[in-house]
Amino acid sequence: MALNLIKEVPMKRIRALSIVVALLAVAPAELPAQGYIVIRDLVGEDGTSPSSTLVQDSNGFFYGAAAYGGDHGAGTVFKLDANNNFVVLHHFEYTDGSEPQGRLVLGQDGYLYGTADRGGADDAGTLYRLDTDGNNFTVLHDFDVYAYLRHRCLVQDSTGTLYGTNPWVASDAYRVDADGSNYSVIHAFSGSIPYGLTLASDGFLYGVTADSLESVFRLATDGSDFETLHTFTDADEGEGPLGPLIEGSDGFLYGTAVIGGQYSLGTAFKLRKDGSSFQVIHDFQTSDGTFPQVALTQVAGGLLYGVANAGGAGGGTVFRMTTSGGLFDSVHDFEAISGDDPRGAVLQGLDGSLYGTTESGGTGGVFGGVVYRLSIPTIASLSPSSGPAGGGTLVTISGSGFQSGASVTIGGSLAGAVIGPGEITASSPPLSAGSLNDVLVTNPDATLALDEKAWLADFQDVPQSDPFHDFVETIVRHGITAGCGGGNYCGVSFVTRAQMAVFLLKTEHGSAYVPPQCAGLFGDVACPSQFADWIEQLAAENITAGCGGGKYCPTDPNTRGQMAVFLQKTFSLQ
Repeated sequence: MALNLIKEVPMKRIRALSIVVALLAVAPAELPAQGYIVIRDLVGEDGTSPSSTLVQDSNGFFYGAAAYGGDHGAGTVFKLDANNNFVVLHHFEYTDGSEPQGRLVLGQDGYLYGTADRGGADDAGTLYRLDTDGNNFTVLHDFDVYAYLRHRCLVQDSTGTLYGTNPWVASDAYRVDADGSNYSVIHAFSGSIPYGLTLASDGFLYGVTADSLESVFRLATDGSDFETLHTFTDADEGEGPLGPLIEGSDGFLYGTAVIGGQYSLGTAFKLRKDGSSFQVIHDFQTSDGTFPQVALTQVAGGLLYGVANAGGAGGGTVFRMTTSGGLFDSVHDFEAISGDDPRGAVLQGLDGSLYGTTESGGTGGVFGGVVYRLSIPTIASLSPSSGPAGGGTLVTISGSGFQSGASVTIGGSLAGAVIGPGEITASSPPLSAGSLNDVLVTNPDATLALDEKAWLADFQDVPQSDPFHDFVETIVRHGITAGCGGGNYCGVSFVTRAQMAVFLLKTEHGSAYVPPQCAGLFGDVACPSQFADWIEQLAAENITAGCGGGKYCPTDPNTRGQMAVFLQKTFSLQ
């Protein structure tokens, strides 16, 4: 994707906004969409044009950064709650940074960390820290090369070490201690520009690049290992992946591309962390919202929410989709009077609602912006979480935002429902034995709550009365097994040494794990074959050396003694 196109997207929005603001002088005011509330109009000394994603602490306070405005016109860091109790924590003075547009991080030490795009010693931006009361503001690092607006990214690991990207001219990824010491570049990109960055559960950094090479990459936190996982070579896959990736509850990575796809207006995609199984899950068109540039957010229950900074009614949208892309719709159209041009990802607050910012709109117009809340229904729990495949089990669905007349489906089949305050009682329909099924509540106003794979239709041979039922349900929910076929689990059958390799590695690495391809290590394990990759990875991790004589004995049953060795070595038990 050409750099001038990346730069042109916000310019198009500015021109469009000027037209919208002019029309407001003669257009009648309209009420915001149901469930959408402006918490704060940002004007003047508050700071204006916020484009960073909000963060929330355990006390319910939100923190954000505004790129402009404040006492010195260089931006602010602010704090507020859902009732608009608002305070500016810091007014940037240019010497300590200007245009703070990067993502804020709320560290385990209670400090806020962020980046400014301009200002500082070299007018190339700063990395800064302050506490949640606005005290102890410190410039941790002065960048010496300017980075393109909004895309300087920041994440922090459990030790407090910070990682970020410097897009555009510098084109590198760096790490730095929480006190600003030991700043070092861990990877320099050649011929591509790094944008989004995230730290996944496997300890690797994942990000995207654009310009001459558009890709998804994986990077070790010490820079010792770098791999391009996927290259966008087909415009139908999307062009210009700018926002950070997220790791879904299923272990897949999810992201967006700003243009490309079927309608040339952007895509949403998913892929495994090893780079396999890349899939476009949505092609954006005007009514959906267009030019998605920021990270998606997965809410409780599994739905993905995101923002597009254009399209819809003209000022962008909040949209939602399932992880498969099978369900997609726009849930809010931004308009200038109540905020438009969203540039920060949505955050699910402690109350279950979505919170975010828009870069313009509200009472401040083009040079304003708002903090908003969007109420969404949520499913908190199911009781029970499983029942006979034949159906007829009464299920209590607890949550919030349920409306009279809502419908319930379990596994795509309607479930008779009785709606009460904060809960729904439904009757499970007949479903395939051994299957995990989505629970979906759809309100009359089309808002919905989803709990992915929440209901287990029991295996035929593992009824509720079986002493191992709950244990079987747990490993099925973690994706370690789907049973032995035909709707059965085969709980009294032996586990072969080949099957054990799959169970162990999925328990260790997660259900989305795919081992490297086999090389033909054992004489009695054909390569390729169903279990060969798993068996050889077990050997690569020094969990087994086989059964002797260059063999693995894949069809032999596991003894309890062998099981003890497998478990101890896989999970490093002491």
